Amino acid sequence: MRTTASCGLSTTAGWQRLEAQEQATIKAINPNAVGWFDLDSLPIMQEARRNRLATAKVGFDMGIPFHELNRVLDLGFKALPWGDAGFLPSKLQRLVESPAPAPAVHDSTFRSCPVQPKLG
Repeated sequence: MRTTASCGLSTTAGWQRLEAQEQATIKAINPNAVGWFDLDSLPIMQEARRNRLATAKVGFDMGIPFHELNRVLDLGFKALPWGDAGFLPSKLQRLVESPAPAPAVHDSTFRSCPVQPKLG
């Protein structure tokens, strides 16, 4: 999850490093205590999550698989059984690879043929 904050910690990893450093202070006060930064409660983080979800919806509507969006946008969702498949936006049909179309046969091919097949 990417974050922005005025203190210069621009990623969740930055916050996690700071949180890990603070664990020593917390343990010095009370060895049984646990502390963490509640980033999800910050309005700027809530807005960032809403923006990532809106971006994910656009990508999903373009046929990008859910798991790929979840990974790239760091949405934090659990894996889903259908998450590796792309879907079309109309009626959410699964995308499948189709074989290459056969080359088109032009009428001119038959007109240039010297022998015409007999019918009947």
